[in-house]
Amino acid sequence: MTPRHLLPHAMAALMLCACTNVKDLAAKAEAGDPAAQFNYARCLMSGKGTPRNPQEALAWLRKAAAQGHRNAAMAAGLCYSAGVGTEKNYRTAGRYLQQASDADHYHAQLLLAQFYAKGLGTPKNPIEAVNHLRYAAMQGSPHAALLMFYCFYDGYGVPHHESIAFGWLENAADFGSSEAKILLKLHSNPKKSLLFAKKVDFYRKKLDFFPQKR
Repeated sequence: MTPRHLLPHAMAALMLCACTNVKDLAAKAEAGDPAAQFNYARCLMSGKGTPRNPQEALAWLRKAAAQGHRNAAMAAGLCYSAGVGTEKNYRTAGRYLQQASDADHYHAQLLLAQFYAKGLGTPKNPIEAVNHLRYAAMQGSPHAALLMFYCFYDGYGVPHHESIAFGWLENAADFGSSEAKILLKLHSNPKKSLLFAKKVDFYRKKLDFFPQKR
């Protein structure tokens, strides 16, 4: 899963909620429990155990986020990013994602990196994009580590540095990135240098993160 596909997958994860006792969750949410507010919002978002109501779900997410609940902040950022329960607003999404990122939520860090790379709700800023990728990669995200390889390999947001690039590529492989494992295997075989270069270009386009080269 790359940042390009992170949003729909994260939204799907948000909506996966058992919601076995919605009335109890609602009561605790009304009493101000941020964890209950988050889980009640998930029930409202999924429509399990209660009528689906994305607008009310987002209201509860905002309340939980205001109390420092990082998953609620991430979820609110997703809602504003995708236009769920509200109109799309990347600037507001970025504020909630930043809150979750500050609490070490690596999905939020990945999405913020994409915001800065694409200029969503903020001016394009490759340096900030790399900073957020680095935070996510340091938490073991294979996708972020693979993107860090490309940043140093291409000189995007950081100086071009092949040895550091391949260090990140090794990290990505260790974290479980199948793409990184393929690239490392090809790179280790001098006879496959042309195929390596083609795969590098192929995965770069597939990631849909970096500006297209002219």
